[in-house]
Amino acid sequence: PNATEVQNRLLSRIGQLVKVHRNVSFPAPEGDEENFAPKSVFVTALVAAAYAVRAPVPHDSQLDLMLDVVQHMPTYLLREPLPAGGEYWTLANPTAPGNNLAGDMNTPAHQAAFLQWHTRLVSHLEQILDCIEDRQGLDKLLPLLEDAFGSKAASVVRELEQPQPIPGLSTRSILIGTATASTVALPARAHNFYGKT
Repeated sequence: PNATEVQNRLLSRIGQLVKVHRNVSFPAPEGDEENFAPKSVFVTALVAAAYAVRAPVPHDSQLDLMLDVVQHMPTYLLREPLPAGGEYWTLANPTAPGNNLAGDMNTPAHQAAFLQWHTRLVSHLEQILDCIEDRQGLDKLLPLLEDAFGSKAASVVRELEQPQPIPGLSTRSILIGTATASTVALPARAHNFYGKT
């Protein structure tokens, strides 16, 4: 609801959304199953590195910037080929020199899981942005949001899109669907014509 709050903390918001998507994509393992979800510090460092380079580039909107940042996340990994095949990943920790934030990612299974998740994240964001830009409507957007970020996120958007009463105006209103399928409450002109008596 507050655009200024989002703009002032855009990097933080992008990081939060990426981690929500990660949590939805990697449900908690059961029993002895291994957890392939990339750690928060790893994801945060990639988002921050991409944001530092991509944010100064002009974008049409904050959503375009978010997509750009997410698309560029893997480019900030140092990926060295190993003699026996595969890769060794390094992601420097800006607060602790010599610490490799990608240390836990150096198994083929973890790397494959990260790359598959990243591809899915980019695809979800592209679909969501296309839906918004094409003004396809809330009925098309909500399933995309739920698939990407979970049912709670979709519910929050659904609630935000409900018309809010305007203080000081009659509760009578006309609901007008906009091209994005959100609704706006407009005051209805009072009348005193009730038909012929």
